[in-house]
Amino acid sequence: MDYKVLAKANNIGAKFNIYPGQVLTLETAKVNQSNKAKPPTSSSSKTKVVKNKKDSSVKNVTTTRSRQLTKNQISKNESLPTTTKIKWAWPTLGKVTKRFVPGDPQAEGIDIVIKKGDSVVTAASGIVVYAGEGLRRYGKLLIIKHNKQYLSAYAHVDRILVKEGSSVQAGQKVAEIGSSGTGNTKLYFEIRNNGKPVDPLRYLPRR
Repeated sequence: MDYKVLAKANNIGAKFNIYPGQVLTLETAKVNQSNKAKPPTSSSSKTKVVKNKKDSSVKNVTTTRSRQLTKNQISKNESLPTTTKIKWAWPTLGKVTKRFVPGDPQAEGIDIVIKKGDSVVTAASGIVVYAGEGLRRYGKLLIIKHNKQYLSAYAHVDRILVKEGSSVQAGQKVAEIGSSGTGNTKLYFEIRNNGKPVDPLRYLPRR
């Protein structure tokens, strides 16, 4: 299937970006490209959850990196609110030593330095869509999807306390501060809006 036809069928912009957990509709694209591709034989091919390829970016980590989501987990994802306003909270205490820089792939979030073993809590309620250490530059990484628009990422933690597919509440302890994948004890924190990194300090409360 031509990727441009697929993008048009799903209202994806000219940069052809997709994001973790996004569902792509194939039926419309199939009709638009009837002369180029045969229709699927199974009615279950109407939608597919985006699968990832190995990549060093959070935006390409999906819930199906190492295995398919269970039906129950997919149901949780689809039940997430679309545009509910989120009341963000700090994931941990500590000093911000590195800030977000627009357009810089090395500064798509912030670094918060604090001592090893301190708690990492969820910045808002949601569903854990990734928990592992498959991305070298992030060490042990946790990604939480809050609604169909926002997700947050917590990298370089020492111990992850929740599993993929788990529902978590705002302020719940989900990990401990560490130094995995880096030489310093710190938490690297990102917020993404429709897959694009945004400045966390614009969303977190002033302190």
